[in-house]
Amino acid sequence: MAKKRIKKEENKKCLIKYPEVKESKNDDKDDSSFINKVNEKKDSEQMSENKLERTEEVQNLSENTAKKQNKQVIWAIVLMVSIILIILFTPYVIKNYLNKFTYINLDFYKTKMGEITFYSTMIPLTDKNMNLISEYPLNLRNDPKKLDYIQYKFPVTDSVINDDNNDSSQIIFKKSLPIYISLQSDAPRCEDNMIAVVGFSIFLKEFANMSIKAASDNKEYANETGYPYITCNNHPTNTVIHLTSGNSTEITKINDNCYELVYSNCEITQVTEKFMLEILEGYMKEFMKYFKKY
Repeated sequence: MAKKRIKKEENKKCLIKYPEVKESKNDDKDDSSFINKVNEKKDSEQMSENKLERTEEVQNLSENTAKKQNKQVIWAIVLMVSIILIILFTPYVIKNYLNKFTYINLDFYKTKMGEITFYSTMIPLTDKNMNLISEYPLNLRNDPKKLDYIQYKFPVTDSVINDDNNDSSQIIFKKSLPIYISLQSDAPRCEDNMIAVVGFSIFLKEFANMSIKAASDNKEYANETGYPYITCNNHPTNTVIHLTSGNSTEITKINDNCYELVYSNCEITQVTEKFMLEILEGYMKEFMKYFKKY
């Protein structure tokens, strides 16, 4: 029994008891607080980074938007300037390029007044010494180029063929004597009869400085109305322009003092304007001998 007690005591001595380590609640709280602070710091840093990224994105978006707006403004300004330039220069381009052409050494411009289209030009006027003094405005109702279908017939003699300086096509007027425009008494009633005759008479009077008189090619009608009875036969010394209707529109030089203007289908304006252009063609040839470029 004594031995058993001794062994028990020895066993008790061999067993060393360590104090138990108990975790403190304050330590847990400190660790948790530290972790929370670290997490909060990370979250804050992450939020700062996100805010910075968002700020950069917003800035980039703003810059891109500003660039797009600037481009749009620039394009709008360019468009407005282009429209203004088109508005300003279109009439000039139309007048000087699209509606301008040269014919018999004269510059013609196609213009419109109301519903009427005119082909206008300025004819240079000179004195006896070929000095430019002024210009004469001419407004035609027909395109000069489209009147080329009207033939101008003139006599060709042996003297003309053998003499290069003698041009039988040249239209010559005797300015010292009155020039008669002899009209057909039974001419067809055309809308432009009066306009054509008046315009033709004004051109001869103002441009060529001629004395113009109206006449009739019918003796009975002349006696009834009081107009002089004039033909190329009974007034060979005067320049006579006989205006009459016929089967075709053409101009014939009967002799140096007689010109017959025949029109069909009421083309009286066309034939008178063609005759005016024939006069101007000869005039401009003489003019260009002295002025190579007008």
